[in-house]
Amino acid sequence: MKPRGQTLVIFSLFLTVLIGVSALAIDYANWLLTDRKLQNISDHAALAGASVFNQNVNNASCAVAPGQQLCVDARIHAWTSLNQELFPGVTLDVGCLAAAGNTPVGGWTNASDAGCPAAPFQGHHLWVSTPPPANPSYQGPGIVKGALAGNYGIVWVRVDRPTQTFLSGIFGITARDRIGWATAGVLPNDFALQIFCRDGANPAGNNSGCISKGVGIEGGGGIEIIRGDIGSNQSLQVTQQGGSGVVLRSGNVFLLEGVCGPSTWNCPPQATGGISDGNGNAKNAFYIPPQPVPHYESPIDYATQLVCPTTQAGWDSNPVPCVPYWPSGAGSPGDWTCSTSDPSNYCGTPDYYDDINTGDWAPHCDARVNPNAASDAHLRPYDDLGNSPFGGSQFNPQDIYRNIEDAAQDPSGTLNPVPNPTTLTGTPTNWVYSDDGDTTSYRAAIRPPNGVPDPGNLTVRYVLFKTDGGSIDAANGGNAVTVTVQLQEFVGGSWVTRGPDDQHDATGEVIAYQYEVPVAAVVNYSALSLKITVATVDDGGGQQPNERGAGISWAEVETTTLQPALPPMITPGYYHSITIPDNGCAILDPTGSQNGLKLGQIAGVYRFGPNSSSAIDLGQGALLIGDGVTLVFDTGFPDPTGGRGITLAAGSALMVNTYIPGGYNPSVPLSALPQEALAAGWAIDPTTTAGIYQGESMWGPAGTGTVRGVCTDDNLPKTACIERGSYDPITTPIVYRGITFYFTNTWPATTIRDRYQMSGSSGNEPGIAFRGILYAPYDDVKLTGGNGFNTIGQVLSWTAKFAGQSTIFLDYPYSRCEQTNSCLPYLLEPTVNQ
Repeated sequence: MKPRGQTLVIFSLFLTVLIGVSALAIDYANWLLTDRKLQNISDHAALAGASVFNQNVNNASCAVAPGQQLCVDARIHAWTSLNQELFPGVTLDVGCLAAAGNTPVGGWTNASDAGCPAAPFQGHHLWVSTPPPANPSYQGPGIVKGALAGNYGIVWVRVDRPTQTFLSGIFGITARDRIGWATAGVLPNDFALQIFCRDGANPAGNNSGCISKGVGIEGGGGIEIIRGDIGSNQSLQVTQQGGSGVVLRSGNVFLLEGVCGPSTWNCPPQATGGISDGNGNAKNAFYIPPQPVPHYESPIDYATQLVCPTTQAGWDSNPVPCVPYWPSGAGSPGDWTCSTSDPSNYCGTPDYYDDINTGDWAPHCDARVNPNAASDAHLRPYDDLGNSPFGGSQFNPQDIYRNIEDAAQDPSGTLNPVPNPTTLTGTPTNWVYSDDGDTTSYRAAIRPPNGVPDPGNLTVRYVLFKTDGGSIDAANGGNAVTVTVQLQEFVGGSWVTRGPDDQHDATGEVIAYQYEVPVAAVVNYSALSLKITVATVDDGGGQQPNERGAGISWAEVETTTLQPALPPMITPGYYHSITIPDNGCAILDPTGSQNGLKLGQIAGVYRFGPNSSSAIDLGQGALLIGDGVTLVFDTGFPDPTGGRGITLAAGSALMVNTYIPGGYNPSVPLSALPQEALAAGWAIDPTTTAGIYQGESMWGPAGTGTVRGVCTDDNLPKTACIERGSYDPITTPIVYRGITFYFTNTWPATTIRDRYQMSGSSGNEPGIAFRGILYAPYDDVKLTGGNGFNTIGQVLSWTAKFAGQSTIFLDYPYSRCEQTNSCLPYLLEPTVNQ
């Protein structure tokens, strides 16, 4: 053969290969283009269908209302999207297609396949289902290998198109139908449990691994979310996969990374030791992008000064709400405790009953029987109310005059003067007094009774004498000084006198007087004061000896027998510790109805730390109950070891903001708060999109002022400056989220702490119950043992570990997707490996 002929043959062979490769390349490019187009179409339709679930998705079934209608609506949206993109010139009866239900395993090629008016799908093979089906059209074998079969709130769409070849068919290459498929659901921007830890992202730069892979389920028990979702920037690990694992009654698990398997959790369809809906139906986890750590404003951030203003002038010059360094009547900070043996400081007695409305175990705190109950009926002044014209010396940093609030009659003498009046012996030690020749008034707030007075009369007593330049005028010189005493109640913005006026002339002798007021004349014992008016005649001679004033050295209001007595009430403030011994109890009183709040103090806020021995320490069977409150823990608040931190002994219970609609009032005898009390005492605006999520008090305007939840009027009894009925969470135009536990840290944190730990026994015994938010974004939260409650609210933490032999419950206290666009549809599948 000539060389020229060999070249021609070789050229022909290579040309054939080149044409075949080019044909295949052209066809392959066309197939890829078709795949992308079909993928976009299925993505759009799945997203359109999932958009209907951007509302409160709490029903896990398409078979019953309202979930049934939502599923129909989802299919309508999906079919509408397919109609617009695939058949723009054809009008499908999308309502009929949606009402026909989920597409069968074989799919539909004509609307008549669904029993609807005929409309060919122009060669396409279509599937629309919610939830995704457990059959080969979705789960394979083949190209489609979905993993979310049976998950409520998920929309699946598949579009198949026959694909012709252009040139590759010449070479015997045939193409299968091109397939586009997608599942979509809604991604909430708030979770019942949200974990922020990511491997390698520890703020301290060490311990780069996340404890228990973000969310850890250990022991033979598990965790059950009654309402809401779980979101983790890391993964999920169930170490003992023979237990209940993770149960989500209405929500889902969203993870940044991690797959199921022997080292994590049991894969669907295995419900035991994996993720399930509590009815034996297994769930898979969805994937999310990294979630940022939200920076919530705390009451301490909001209160730029640490010491409350002590006078009206101080408040006027710097009107900033504050969390004081002391609880009312204590030093800086305070250590509160009670006793089960000392009548002068009795704890309450825990009591339990089955709530008839809910059938739940319902703890409450009763008053302990006090053998010296009669002494509780003596109500003494505890605060001055705008008394600049009167003189007197302060006795503590809170600007409360000791003067007339002595525990015993001053000077010595019989407690109940008989006859009336009674001249006393001795010299008073402290008093308030008017200026010489002045005509003015003095007002002192009266502490409320520790119980409800029986019918009868109140007895008002006071000790009166004439003064000269602030000293007792034993010589009784000068003109008459007339003193009028009135028991008054603050009603509707003004003071109203209850009972008669009592009027006497002050003399050089120290004399005790008394008069009576009917018990029935008083409505609100938290809003009482004694008004003392002095009228001195000025004879025109300047500062002469015959110009005098009046002094009051002691006063009280004695009630009838108190029934029932009240358990101990703990006032908001700044504490090192609150300690309740075995079988004792107390109530967190957010408005300070018994002891009052300081001027400028935020209602409902309890601050703890930073002492190394700081603690909330509850003994065996002890109760600490409160609603409408927020507990803030300083960075120096210790981890729970050796009686420090939050320490609960066996059978004890910490119940905070646990109102249950239609249930009982755990803070009885305090009046019940509305359902919104789960918003706590302090809340944040969840719609903030940048910077710090701003916060605000949930208690309404105080007294005659305009600042929410803050005492602004120094002329009111501090027990009346914020009434319990003023609880008023902000609901429009946004819904605030309440913070029950706020663990303060540097921002961003340099260390990870574990200040919130709950441990208990293996059964359903008492433990911690709360609604609202546990905000510990740079703390490892650990709940071990049993817990007798199912009202653990939203948990935001660095990691979370649940360990024990019984299930620990969480109940998201808010409506899912309640904010506009707070749950937006997003694509779940296909993922990288599908």
